[in-house]
Amino acid sequence: MTDQLQTENQVIESLKIALISRGWKIVAFATTMEHGVDLHAPRSGKTLRIEAKGNTSSKEGSKRYGELQKPNQHFIQVATALLKCAELKSAEPEAYVAIAVPLHSRMQGRIERIEPVLKAADLAVLWVAGDGTVSAWNAPWFGR
Repeated sequence: MTDQLQTENQVIESLKIALISRGWKIVAFATTMEHGVDLHAPRSGKTLRIEAKGNTSSKEGSKRYGELQKPNQHFIQVATALLKCAELKSAEPEAYVAIAVPLHSRMQGRIERIEPVLKAADLAVLWVAGDGTVSAWNAPWFGR
């Protein structure tokens, strides 16, 4: 299922389930109302850090709540996630670092434009479908 609305919190919840089922231990996560790494999980001596983004507002009563973000907002979401992942990778070069976003055509278009940069920086992308399934790009560590 693609092109469905998901808040950042929904993306994180789907990721937690997918990662736990693959042997990762969730040691920390942050909701949209908290600061810090969106998701931190170790497995077999390796560390995973994820920066997650949604494609609709998670704040009830906000102008964009329950509505698809505009294209410029997707640009800002991906740009912000890329910067945060670059900071995470710089601080912890041996960690696995990923951007997690809804599986949506607008997000896919933005991410596809920067795939060479993501690959060169050893950053992965985790795509979260509306039904909660998670697929990965540039993430051989994602599977078992």
